Amino acid sequence: LLKSRGIVQIDSPVSGGVTGASKGTLAVMVSGPPTEVDAVKPALAVFGKVFFIGEHAGAGQTMKLCNNFLSAAAMTATSEAMVMGVKAGLDPRIMLDVINSGSGRNTATEDKFGRVVLPRLFNLGFTTGLMTKDVKLCRAGGHEHVGARLH
Repeated sequence: LLKSRGIVQIDSPVSGGVTGASKGTLAVMVSGPPTEVDAVKPALAVFGKVFFIGEHAGAGQTMKLCNNFLSAAAMTATSEAMVMGVKAGLDPRIMLDVINSGSGRNTATEDKFGRVVLPRLFNLGFTTGLMTKDVKLCRAGGHEHVGARLH
């Protein structure tokens, strides 16, 4: 219907949170017809790095769901590892230093834990409820579109 009226659909979800938005460093995951994407790319580049995901509507959103799934996994795994270490008597600050110097490094350890979890601020601006919603959407989309069963 939109196409018959000369209207083109482009999706361009973003990732990077409030910090990325204020710094202009969001990951902008755009999909749509290449000519039209090129036309809006300069405007999108104002608030972040533009990644062309594909020509089909929804490809950008699928990429965002994959990204959010990995982010949720990192936060969950980091939480479990930190609890295990602290219960075993390890210093959480030293744990983060070691993890960030090794192969366990991720966005939760590099940013979130030191900034808002260990100080017990918990003001990430992204609730557990939203993270749960994203994981459910990724699981449903993965199964529906490509037959992938995510657990």
